[in-house]
Amino acid sequence: MLDFSGVDKLAVKSGVQCLPIRASSERKYFEYALSVGIKLKKEEYADFVRAITPLIVDLFEMILKKQCGVDVNAYCDVSERNQVRRWSRKKLAGTQVGEILEKEYKERFQYKDVYSVHLKLLIENISTDTELIQLINNVRSVEEGVRNLAAHQIISVTDETIRQRTGFTTTQIMDMIKRLFSYTGISVKKDYWDSYDQMNDLIIERMSIS
Repeated sequence: MLDFSGVDKLAVKSGVQCLPIRASSERKYFEYALSVGIKLKKEEYADFVRAITPLIVDLFEMILKKQCGVDVNAYCDVSERNQVRRWSRKKLAGTQVGEILEKEYKERFQYKDVYSVHLKLLIENISTDTELIQLINNVRSVEEGVRNLAAHQIISVTDETIRQRTGFTTTQIMDMIKRLFSYTGISVKKDYWDSYDQMNDLIIERMSIS
């Protein structure tokens, strides 16, 4: 449930620390990704699809900062009413970021909310890492392909439905999300992705002892 405050209190009380990533600025993204993986394991494909977009936006933004040296917040204004970030015409003026966005949108760029497509374009134009660029494009195409599935729940959403829409199975999509983390600067060891299974094993062990 991503209740980190509650988790921290329980960790102190029990003396058991189950979270592999403990820095508050990083663990929310990793734990959210784990929760997305749980939806996949439970075959809750509609929920899996809905959960992808916010994670992709955050990962793209972290990658843009780590790999390209671009902090999105430096080019945005935040609405006092709802705390939503929007691109700032004033802050983008005369900058490389502003030039890229205007060029890609043929000078019709709308200075509105920050979307994953904007971040994708910036990474494409600034990064020289061809593998990263290909990965970013694949992930973005997946997000675009499943967006309508998330909005219309009357139809059955299955692994095959998603594969037909995106060209990737849900397992492949999850693997791409894991690969994105390697570009964010967050240190994620391979076995961290099994931390919920390890936690379950620990619970079962403690129950057996009691």
